[in-house]
Amino acid sequence: MSIMATFRIEHLIVLEKTIIEAAYLSEICKKIIKIFSFLSFLLTLILYFFAIPFFSQPPFIWLLIPISIFSLSHITIFLSWNNKIKNYKLISTYKVFQAVFVGVVGVLFGFFLKDYGLIIAYIIGLFSSFLLFNFNYKKSIKKFNFGYASFKEIRGVFIDNKKYIKSSLGLEFFNTVSKYIPNFILNAYYGTGIVGVYDMTLKVLNIPKNIISLNIGELYYQKASVFYHKSKESFSKITIQTFCTLFLIGFISYLPFIFFGKELFTFVLGDKWKLSGEFSEVIAFWFLLLFVSSPMAYIFYIMKTLKKLFWFIFISFFIKSIVLWYLVLQKNEIDTVYYYTIICVVLEIILCLIILKQTLYKNKII
Repeated sequence: MSIMATFRIEHLIVLEKTIIEAAYLSEICKKIIKIFSFLSFLLTLILYFFAIPFFSQPPFIWLLIPISIFSLSHITIFLSWNNKIKNYKLISTYKVFQAVFVGVVGVLFGFFLKDYGLIIAYIIGLFSSFLLFNFNYKKSIKKFNFGYASFKEIRGVFIDNKKYIKSSLGLEFFNTVSKYIPNFILNAYYGTGIVGVYDMTLKVLNIPKNIISLNIGELYYQKASVFYHKSKESFSKITIQTFCTLFLIGFISYLPFIFFGKELFTFVLGDKWKLSGEFSEVIAFWFLLLFVSSPMAYIFYIMKTLKKLFWFIFISFFIKSIVLWYLVLQKNEIDTVYYYTIICVVLEIILCLIILKQTLYKNKII
């Protein structure tokens, strides 16, 4: 729902040519978030008064949803804004704060409030991060003094970027569904055991990508968006350099899992996660490519060819779903994970080639 709250317009903040244009778009996004958060609050208020449980949790959990939407949506705006003004120190502070706060407070809340302690800790972490960002945002933007954003101005932003919004929302939807559909299908046919093993593999392999790859991606997004308007040659150069750097760092990060995944998982997590380690030896190839393609996908935003990425993700989603459905009907759970990973690797290689082609041919390097 936080995706809907901004309609993914926050990505355009970094792409604006001037700081004042980026600041104006940030204010428009904030106005949209307030409207969306208020509507979500009214909806969750109804669900609360009708005492509809949030899955197995008490109804009051519904009231935490608008708080999380409001906070997380604002944070996405503030991240884009600070990326635009090159305030990388604040972005790093947020990520460290969020990770440490949720980790430490989550353990404490989980101990005293076993049923919903982690949820409350997550919400408190989001809202605290919002306050941190909001304080710095107001200091950096007060000099522009835009005033109140009218509905006419908001409508104008939607009209000017309607093609982008359609592609971006569709892209985020199919990306999100693609991440979670394996868990649902595996659970339906093989049970929760294999889902837990598979999910643990993904969580561990995600660590290098979340800590290193995404940070490099934010730096690339800011610099490349500037170079694209000033010098196509410089843009292509920084894109190829970033691509090669990501591949090298990703190779170093995932090589231990490829050769010693089973031993690493067993040593750190215990014998019960031995199968997760075996999975990691194959899935690491997929995550090596994700390490590169995830941040490099910003090129489609910069070059305003997001529709190409949407169609690739859309087709990939159906290929993955059909192949996975076939595998669960024909293979055992271990073979299913292995063969599904091979399909994901092939699709990710294709995406990396599309990214390179987009850079080299579009800018006439070759």
